[in-house]
Amino acid sequence: MNPIEYARESVGLDQALAKHGAKLFSHGTMIGGVLQMPGSFKDRTMAQKFLDDFNDHYSSVENAHKTALLEQGVTWQKMAMTSVDSQFLEARNFQKKEIVDLFFGLPLSMLQSGDKVATYASADAFDLEYVKYALTPRLVNIEMAIYRDLLTESQKENYFAKFSTGGLLRGDTAARTAYYSGMVNIEAMSPNEVRELEDMNPYAGGDEYRTRTSTISKDKKGGEDKGGTDDEP
Repeated sequence: MNPIEYARESVGLDQALAKHGAKLFSHGTMIGGVLQMPGSFKDRTMAQKFLDDFNDHYSSVENAHKTALLEQGVTWQKMAMTSVDSQFLEARNFQKKEIVDLFFGLPLSMLQSGDKVATYASADAFDLEYVKYALTPRLVNIEMAIYRDLLTESQKENYFAKFSTGGLLRGDTAARTAYYSGMVNIEAMSPNEVRELEDMNPYAGGDEYRTRTSTISKDKKGGEDKGGTDDEP
């Protein structure tokens, strides 16, 4: 199912919150305050003119923090912000997390959003989270589609599609070294294959598969004999 279709209610709610925020901080979706006066206006025209003049001088962001001069016993009473409006940012962050994290598997740290912000120490963990939960499910679907739709029946016996995500996880040198060492020791990779992944030139004899045991045994044998025999004086 298309994530946009699946998350359309959440996306719609986030758009509504964005519109609400634009109105809240530009004009206000609630009454900013009440003007109180001891008497009353003779007609609605005079009352509207008084209100328009007041709004022209003191409403909107441009006129914020100006000092008002009120005449004829007029007083201003500010209306308190509702709890819903005061939690506007929390609501937007929750919607962003629901859309991006739950429906797409994308870590919020990649958007510089949410409580968790990537640091140098945690960057590798966030990269792993991104590859594991955001990329891999989609890459597997593409691999299956390639195998199903692009390969002939005879090709399917010998070929398959596979995305290599190793390059996205190369930031952690210690983990990479441990991985390569383990792969070489179980003869799953040769030294030259490791060097190829690290963009290094191969060397003679590097195509030989070896284990730690075989390397130690070879070192103990010393390779070619360089000394004399026991019969030599």
